[in-house]
Amino acid sequence: MAQLCGPRRCPALLALLASLLLFGAEAADGERDVHDFCQVPKVVGKCRASMHRWWYNATGGSCQQFVYGGCGGNNNNYLTKEECLEKCADVTVPRRQNFDDPSGDIFNYEEYCTAKAVTGPCRASFPRWYFDTEKNSCDNFIYGGCWGNKNNYLSKEACMSRCVGKQLYPVLPLSTKGKWPPTLPHLPACLPKLSCGL
Repeated sequence: MAQLCGPRRCPALLALLASLLLFGAEAADGERDVHDFCQVPKVVGKCRASMHRWWYNATGGSCQQFVYGGCGGNNNNYLTKEECLEKCADVTVPRRQNFDDPSGDIFNYEEYCTAKAVTGPCRASFPRWYFDTEKNSCDNFIYGGCWGNKNNYLSKEACMSRCVGKQLYPVLPLSTKGKWPPTLPHLPACLPKLSCGL
């Protein structure tokens, strides 16, 4: 029986096998770039640099600029808008239809309007606006570029349109106890801005 891997053949066979495996992995990575990397959210990273980069928002179907911290990001991170479009232009994900929020996020008043302004640990200096529930108005603050929250708006107008007049009042439990229509529980005092003619 002939020897399959002799002293002369083994290194050549191993090199051939390694190159085939490497080529296959690169081809798979190329496909994964389009299908996976364009659909992941941007990652600012843990470092504190302030590098302007581009990421592909598959929900919106567009490349958007963000501030990258310099390390710990992902592959949805491009130096130019053109490079971003070249890699991801045709990648989209189906959007949920949400009539209350044109951005596609589900509107949560507490997240978008009652959270305190967060500058974050990064060292960029972006002028932003947040909604102050005590003043029922929007105030400006400086955003560092990472680890903020959703109470963070590019303009006072965007902040006001999102939060003013959308305060939530407590939901009162209805008592049914076999009666129809249900009755409201006894309230010791009227809630602000509500009529007590119940």
